[in-house]
Formats: sequence, C-alpha cells, structure tokens
Amino acid sequence: MSNNQLDKLHEFDFWSMIKNLNWGDNTLHCLAARQYIMKNFPPYKVNAFRRIADTYATKLIESYESTVKSIFSISEIYNGAMEVVGFGKAEFERYIKDPILLSGIIESLIEKEEDNKFVYALPFEDDYFNKETIV
Repeated sequence: MSNNQLDKLHEFDFWSMIKNLNWGDNTLHCLAARQYIMKNFPPYKVNAFRRIADTYATKLIESYESTVKSIFSISEIYNGAMEVVGFGKAEFERYIKDPILLSGIIESLIEKEEDNKFVYALPFEDDYFNKETIV
C-alpha cells in the first residue's frame, strides 16, 4: 500500500485530532498541542498526519499563489497555510474558496513574532525519541 493510500486511511483521524485540538481558539500553545498529539498517536500515524497537513497546505498555497501576487516569502505563506489547516476542515474549505483570506493569517503570524504556530505543533518521528520532547 502506498503512502497516499495509507494517508487516506488516516485522514479521518487527522481531522478528528485537529477538531480535538481546537487550535483556532488561540488558547493552546504549540508545545501543549505537540504533547497531546504525541501522547495520543503513535509515530507512524503522526508521520501520516504530517503528510496530510502538508498536502492540504500545498493545495491552499497553490490556490493562493494562483489568485494573489504575494509579497510574502514561501516560508511565511507555508506557515499561514499550515495555520489554516490547524483551524480545521471547514475553515480550510472556506480559505480554498477565498484564498485571499490567507493574507490576513500570514500578516497576523508575522505580527505575533513568536513561535506559537500550528506548523510547530505537529511532531516529527524523532521527537518520540528525544529526551527533551518525550511526554
């Protein structure tokens, strides 16, 4: 079975995890989110979650870049797109329909000047074996 087929199997769990995190309420720190994810999901599933998040972020980036002549760096756009993915599937769909909205998210992340971004909430497999990140 390919990663693509496996990711489809994990997609329901991914969106359920996103919903449970409630990232969009602005009260959860990315490190707490990372600990929640690591405590509740094994590394193989989190690897699939990361691929799923990247796939959705890429779709939003492509939609945004085909609509807007952006002044932002690709890193800023990626962080913004990942933030939208963290808001949940309904919000993602809303931004896909109106990608210009992504500019506001990007600007707000730049203004925050902190690392509390959804892109940092998703652990890597190595985090499960790193003494500093083990839950």
